[in-house]
Amino acid sequence: MDSQEINRQGPKVAVPCARALGSQSLRRTLALSTVLLAVPACRLCADGGYFHRPVQAQAGVGYSADQRCIVVYDRFSGMETMVLETKYEGRPGDYAWVIPVPNLPGRSDVTVWGQGALAFDDLFNLTEPRAVLRESGVGCAGCGAGGGGAGGGGATLAGVNVVDRLSVRGVDISLLSANDSRNLNSWLNDNNYRFPPEADPVLQHYITKHWFFLAAKVEVPVGSGASGDAKPLEPLKFAFRTDKIVFPLRISSVSSGPIAREVLLYVFSTARVRADNFPTVAMSLPAQEYNSAEEFRAAYQEAFLRTVRQPEGPALVVEYAKEVPPDRLSGTIVGTLLAPGQQWYLTRLRTFLSSTDMKDDIVFARDLGDVAVELTASIEDPLVKRARRTALAFVLAVGLLHVVRQRNGRSVRDALVAVAAAAFLLL
Repeated sequence: MDSQEINRQGPKVAVPCARALGSQSLRRTLALSTVLLAVPACRLCADGGYFHRPVQAQAGVGYSADQRCIVVYDRFSGMETMVLETKYEGRPGDYAWVIPVPNLPGRSDVTVWGQGALAFDDLFNLTEPRAVLRESGVGCAGCGAGGGGAGGGGATLAGVNVVDRLSVRGVDISLLSANDSRNLNSWLNDNNYRFPPEADPVLQHYITKHWFFLAAKVEVPVGSGASGDAKPLEPLKFAFRTDKIVFPLRISSVSSGPIAREVLLYVFSTARVRADNFPTVAMSLPAQEYNSAEEFRAAYQEAFLRTVRQPEGPALVVEYAKEVPPDRLSGTIVGTLLAPGQQWYLTRLRTFLSSTDMKDDIVFARDLGDVAVELTASIEDPLVKRARRTALAFVLAVGLLHVVRQRNGRSVRDALVAVAAAAFLLL
């Protein structure tokens, strides 16, 4: 159900007939307790139905991932578009990206996307595992390595070719090809990317596969010092041709440490996807009702971490997988990434990975199960719960007092039936 959808029918509760509820005083008690229960519910929804809303939107599970990426694969054109955002530590001028790609993007296929953060917000709101209020039934942690400040020119070393270089929204971007990892490492360091020498095998991994490199760093104004006055990083958007959906994960091992980092991926394709070379597991929620948003998040995160831990290694956990109706993202920032007239399926995958887990790039394939996944739990409104308990205590107190006053067995029995029926309705 959509987060704004209201079920106007409401739940139906069978109420015992008045004759079975004992005396007139108990009937009045039951009526009063029902009023006490209904008043707080009106603060949520006047018609007494179900009002669904995200619990503390923009602060839920997955929103603060160390690395977030939107992947859109158009199988008709064979083009993959990536929007990449990563956390970093320090000033923006101290940061740079080195991103391997299977085919070199054209100049028009690379940009710094000022609206990228809004696109991630759109997808967060659509896919976030959430709890809904239920009314009464009555550091440098991404695809890249740390870089330096003001850069030099695009000097070419033997075995390194600067195919193109451009400046977009304060970011210096170089498109590179290379056939020698040591020379590529030297070029990166000569141009203030500070790529560690021990990472040569990672570069060679991509050179052996005949991949290319996109190197990006924040431009620092002249005279501002080594890394001062640089603008904050915005997501990079780039597109390249590929016959498989890929995410260049192994390069992240250069800038990641032994502490596991959170990675969140949104993949648009023609069907639900899974990783071909990493464990992939669908998330499920414990079958229970939660008392608060905090309780839900704590229970969810505990269950999520258990799901990540698989015998064969950390798994990509599917938290959302569903076909996107054509009009669902129409008019949104994300919608501008999707080719019109096509049917899209969105899969959200999240995991925690340390540098030792990043042994390969993620290659995606169609998940033959193709089962929709959308995670929603239930939280009872605390105002309703408080009113329910108050009314129940009131009914029990009056009911017990009425039982004490009875003089024959039948009246006592009727009074007890009435109290039990009222308690049943309030629980």
